[in-house]
Amino acid sequence: MPPFVQGGPGVPYFVVEAAPRAGHPFRVQWSTKPTSPTDMPAWPAMLFVSFEAIAPVPLDAVGAPGCHLQVLPEFVLLPMVDSILTQQGGRVNLDWTPAASLIGQDFYSQLLVFEPGVNGAGFLLSPALHITVGS
Repeated sequence: MPPFVQGGPGVPYFVVEAAPRAGHPFRVQWSTKPTSPTDMPAWPAMLFVSFEAIAPVPLDAVGAPGCHLQVLPEFVLLPMVDSILTQQGGRVNLDWTPAASLIGQDFYSQLLVFEPGVNGAGFLLSPALHITVGS
């Protein structure tokens, strides 16, 4: 479950409470700032989700030095109230209970956070997260 490529400076990071198991709640929490003494800004975010890994694509050429696209988005989730992906200030939470039909399925995800002025592109990417649903 660890990230497989680190991002650039100031990247969002994530914490996973436990490995995902079918029929059991699974939670991932991303923070949009590694350290912050006060409440973190609620910058817009989206979660890229895929079933396959890709070779990291450096995004220096588009103005995001140190950022790598590691998940080719097959699905994009936006934080919304009462959904499996929510955002509260600078924290983005995925709360999901995998179905038994997903046992053994690999998922890859990466959070994109829009932060004006952080770099030429105005966004940061978290490291990618690889999970496999267990029984």
